[in-house]
Amino acid sequence: MIEVIVFATRAFVFSAFFMKKCNFGFKTANSPVAYVVALYSGIHFRMNRTTVFSVMTPLKSVMSASSAWLLDRANRSVHGVHEDFEHHATQPSDRATGFESCSQARTQNIFSILSPRRTIRSFPMPITTSKKHQAEENELPTVFSLLESLQTPAFIIHPDGRSLAVNSLFASCIGKTPDVCIGQNIYGLFVEDCRLSPLAGVLETQCASVLLSGKGGVFEDGNLAWKVTLNPVRSATGAITSLFVSLQDIARPRERSEESLSLQKENITQALDSARAGIWEWEPKTGEFDCFGEVWSIFGIEKKHQSHCIDRFRESIHPDDRERISRLISEPLDTECALDIEFRVAQPDGSVRWIMMRGKPVCRANGGPDRYFGTIIDVTERKQLEEELSQSRVMMEQALKAARAGIWEKDLKNGALFWSDTMWTLFGLDRSRESLTFALWEKVLHPDDRHNAMESAAQAISAGTEMNVEYRICHADGSVRWFMSRGMPVWNEDGGYDRYLGTVIDITGRKLLEQELLESKSVYGYALEAARAGVWEWNLETNENTWDDEMWPLHGLCRNEGLKPSFSLWTDSIHPDDREMAIWGATAAARQQRELNIEYRTIHEDGSIHWLMSRGKPRPDGYGKRVSYIGTVIDITDRKIAEIRLSESKFRFNFALEVTGAGIWEWDVQTDRLFWSDQIWKLYGLESQGSISSHKLFGINVHPEDRDRTFQTITSASKRRVDFSAEYRVCHPDGSVHWLMCRGVPLQSTDKLPGSYLGMIMDVTDRKRAEEERRKSQKQLNLVIEQGDIGVWTIDLRDLKAQRTLQYARIFGYDSVDAEWSLEAFLDHVVPEERETIREKIRQCCKTHLNHTFECKIRTADKRLRWIWVFGTFNYDTSTRTYYLSGIVQDITVRKQAELLLKESEQKFRNIFEFSPVAIGIGDNRGGALFDVNASWLRLFGYSKDEVIGKKLGDLGMYLNTGDHYHIIHDLREHGRVSNRQLELRNREGKTITVLFSAESITIAGQSNMLLMMSDITVQELQQASINQLERAVAERTELLQEEVERLNRFLSMISHEYRTPLAIIRGNLDLIVLKHKGGDYSQQREIDKIKQAIDRLVEVMEVSIQESRLRESSEGLVVTNVQVEPTILSQLEAFRSMWPERVIRYAGQLDGAEIIGEQGQFGMAIFNLLDNARKYSPAESPIELECRVENGEVIITIRNEGKSISSTETGELFEKYRRGSNAANTGGAGIGLWLVKDIIEHHHGSVTLRGTGSGVEAVVTLPLAGNKV
Repeated sequence: MIEVIVFATRAFVFSAFFMKKCNFGFKTANSPVAYVVALYSGIHFRMNRTTVFSVMTPLKSVMSASSAWLLDRANRSVHGVHEDFEHHATQPSDRATGFESCSQARTQNIFSILSPRRTIRSFPMPITTSKKHQAEENELPTVFSLLESLQTPAFIIHPDGRSLAVNSLFASCIGKTPDVCIGQNIYGLFVEDCRLSPLAGVLETQCASVLLSGKGGVFEDGNLAWKVTLNPVRSATGAITSLFVSLQDIARPRERSEESLSLQKENITQALDSARAGIWEWEPKTGEFDCFGEVWSIFGIEKKHQSHCIDRFRESIHPDDRERISRLISEPLDTECALDIEFRVAQPDGSVRWIMMRGKPVCRANGGPDRYFGTIIDVTERKQLEEELSQSRVMMEQALKAARAGIWEKDLKNGALFWSDTMWTLFGLDRSRESLTFALWEKVLHPDDRHNAMESAAQAISAGTEMNVEYRICHADGSVRWFMSRGMPVWNEDGGYDRYLGTVIDITGRKLLEQELLESKSVYGYALEAARAGVWEWNLETNENTWDDEMWPLHGLCRNEGLKPSFSLWTDSIHPDDREMAIWGATAAARQQRELNIEYRTIHEDGSIHWLMSRGKPRPDGYGKRVSYIGTVIDITDRKIAEIRLSESKFRFNFALEVTGAGIWEWDVQTDRLFWSDQIWKLYGLESQGSISSHKLFGINVHPEDRDRTFQTITSASKRRVDFSAEYRVCHPDGSVHWLMCRGVPLQSTDKLPGSYLGMIMDVTDRKRAEEERRKSQKQLNLVIEQGDIGVWTIDLRDLKAQRTLQYARIFGYDSVDAEWSLEAFLDHVVPEERETIREKIRQCCKTHLNHTFECKIRTADKRLRWIWVFGTFNYDTSTRTYYLSGIVQDITVRKQAELLLKESEQKFRNIFEFSPVAIGIGDNRGGALFDVNASWLRLFGYSKDEVIGKKLGDLGMYLNTGDHYHIIHDLREHGRVSNRQLELRNREGKTITVLFSAESITIAGQSNMLLMMSDITVQELQQASINQLERAVAERTELLQEEVERLNRFLSMISHEYRTPLAIIRGNLDLIVLKHKGGDYSQQREIDKIKQAIDRLVEVMEVSIQESRLRESSEGLVVTNVQVEPTILSQLEAFRSMWPERVIRYAGQLDGAEIIGEQGQFGMAIFNLLDNARKYSPAESPIELECRVENGEVIITIRNEGKSISSTETGELFEKYRRGSNAANTGGAGIGLWLVKDIIEHHHGSVTLRGTGSGVEAVVTLPLAGNKV
């Protein structure tokens, strides 16, 4: 891109020269255009200081800052030369110095470098032989110096591949000097260098292509990041004599490219040649023609004396121009006007050169021309440049288009603007429809950039400074592109400026790259921050260190101004045990110039220890010397902890294998070789033999009933490369049978063939026995739970809405669960005096996430007062990420009523205890300590209650005979009571009281206590009556409690045994009656049928209720596996047909081995219930249809019957517990079968629906396939 812009700039300068039609004479030698022509044509003018300044200023306006710097260098190179052409014209002795020639080779190579994207045509120039000219030529740049002026590797090669000239940059790339490279095959030099060797073959191919097509080109190698420019160098005849090749590292930033371009232009500016020019004087009267300088050599005439006849010069003019020139010379004589002609002269060597001849007449006093004075300049180079200009103008337009660049100029005097054609295209404007004004540029500017761009441009133009503005342009199609506009004022000789010249470049691509770079930097920064990584740099020469902000906290350091990163600071932060190792690793890597990789610990201020990993790579300088390291530091503490845990886990694993007696195996599926550890041989009851030739041999001891199933599981898993787990029995030689569990996982394999499997085998015989025992226990538990009557509830804590079972609703007095339920609805049923207490308990449960249980009174929907017991637990659903409460509710009204009766009995006992005239006390049966006495006891012995509680009778000193205490305790333990024993005791005052003592062992709150009763002998009859009354009251209440408990037990027993047994007897006898009267006609048939239906209904209700309880219990301990759908359905069909062989079932299944996740028994029960319902509610002669299919990852099971249909409102209600449909008249059932079906299907993450078909009812069950997320 930059090369194209430079070329376009040069071409524009050429165009400016010819468009303005500047004269090329003595008077114009100081003009900027003349200097430019000299720069590109090889003509070297000696200019004064003003001339140089006037030349440099306009050129800066179309170049970048670096290009302007080049021209400043050229300015300084000619600074101090003050001689101009007019001065030389007045000094004939020195007129030869006015024009100097340049060699053909140097001119040719100047164009080779100036025009890297075009075919270079060389042109011949005469070679001067004077010593002065030769000395000045030696000062001019040679081919090598021109190549050296380039800031990129470059060389010139012969068509056969030999190097003719190379610069130092290229030689350094391959590690050689330029003189060594001359004459060697360039492709061989490429092969020798590791960086350039991949480019050798591509370069040779491209060079051959250029030689064949004659056209230069540029190609890029993205892998090597090189851009190669190829240009042919032609001779005067047009033949390609050599190839100019330059290499550019396209990965280098743009600034380095501009620097290279600046140095290149500086060297080019110094490569100027002397102009070949002469001065002449002609007297028309005499025909004498005097000339000075290089006129003789220009015309190819041998200089014999100073004057010649003009005819002698006419003979040198090219025959095609001779007549025209003669006419043009004669016209000024008649008109006395100036002479300005161009013509060709033939040289003695046959070459032809172009001459420009200018002159003015010197008139006589009478008005006629006396003589002519003028100049002759060899303009052969200019003519050649004119031809080149024609091509350059075309190439400039093409280059500007290719570079997406344009040129503009603003006249500050009249405000006029000039845009190149490419400017209109870049801005998306139609030149024919728009007028070029400053407002037009303002119009297409992006609104966000308009103010800044216009203000920057106005400030630069008003201040006469360089303008550099970046802005966006809005095209008519809505697209937006970025542009960079640069410009400089064009200074005049007076030090002012009246024009502003600049370029516009499309930088949209660069802006996009900058945006990507910023995003990449942002991502890189985020990645380092997320990874807790720090970046460091270590200069090996200065030992300086650079850390980013993350390095300090990683090493447990606080960054401050007085603390600078250094090697010693780094080593001081390292754990003492790791410091020496880290220093050695870093210094060793630096000495050997290899990558650095160190892991070490650091101690932070809080005492914590962190593991860090430091990695770095050496970074070379521009000469390939590795002078610094750059790298990162990452906190690997978690990884180290994981490694320690892995080591511990391995130890535990090996220990577990040893303790559990498990064995390890490996199976090569391709070779069918199986390796067993010694423990596996013991598990099979065999002697160790190492490896097994085939996996099938391991099945020798497998139980015959398990062998095929086990092999099928293993073979199927190996074909699919999936994990497998199998449990099977093995028979030991001693006849014992053991259960083994085998698990295997596939190892990684690079091909598509089965790889290897690794696994373990362990003895699970004890577990299998325990599972069998658990199944038996579960059966017994289910039988016990069947008799329970418990409601289940769930509350979603997001909206406090609740789900409940039908039994829950019935506890609260509802017949269904249709009504919406919530926590507030529950609290509304709680009696007002307990409501806030219960609300607070639930709130505390939600806060603490702990289980809760409480008892409370509720008012049911039918206004009955009931006692309930509530248990709840706090749960979290990971699938929906919601918290919820769930639990159970049980009606404990009966128990509470019994407790109330007990409390009433206790209160009556308390009243008797407190107000009885008999002294009564209650004490500990083990030591005799008293914990309660009545008022009569206190009055009898004169103590206060505080003095008695917790004391024994012996502690109070009440026994006159200390042996009485031990006798009483002994009798209570042996017989449980002491009756009417006469004792002598002391009261508080020490008086002796004779009492009739009785005691009995009682149980209070599970503790063994004793009831003590004492009465004064003097009031024995009264005391005895009171005691008898108390005993009767206690006996009555105890009897009432026992009767209540027995009544409850009888009620429970009646459901499980007594209630079913009479029903079975009645049903059996009815069957006998029917059998006896099978062929007869009797009048009681209708009544018998009604009795039988009622019994069937009652039995069915009981069976369904029992089944419901079993289902609930089995759901709590549900063990799910992969269940094949079709075998399960076929087994239920078989059971159905065996029970009702007369019914026709049409089955159509397309399941293809479909599997679901669930429990096979429950799933089969649901299908059977649906088939049974279809049978009950359809005519006996009608068929039942059962269809199964797989669709969208789901199994869809459809069951249809023919008969009375159901309404749309019934489709959802029929799944409620105890709800029956409108078509259930005269049909047995409890209304719980469909509820059970829905409960089972929903436990399997499926759904079940009903709908009326007009001719019957259709049930559809949908279940997800195994493997689908539910």
